[in-house]
Amino acid sequence: MSRTIKVQKVFDVSGGRNPLHVDPEYARSTRYGGTIAHGHIALSYLCQLMQGWLGPAWMRGGRLVNTRFIAPIRPGRTYRVGGEVATVSDAEVGINLHIRDSRDCIEGAAVCLKRSH
Repeated sequence: MSRTIKVQKVFDVSGGRNPLHVDPEYARSTRYGGTIAHGHIALSYLCQLMQGWLGPAWMRGGRLVNTRFIAPIRPGRTYRVGGEVATVSDAEVGINLHIRDSRDCIEGAAVCLKRSH
């Protein structure tokens, strides 16, 4: 799954006005060197991926774990959101997740309870 981060839409809905996310001049003066997307935007893409893979099971018992923000997510760029199954037990499935452009930006994992019979 690929997504282009459209930060302005999130600002319009959330009312969030942190200058790191909305003020290019201010953001250039920070260690990030420019505006970055809110972390919860990226996390929502990981959840969307899991919902697509696991459907209702994700909503009943899924959770993101050990998520690391390695590099900033930049507005207007396209990122690949993906993952691969890492573990399967009688009780749950573990999936390694990532968001990447030319490099890793976010890594983490998801755990989802298996449906009981």
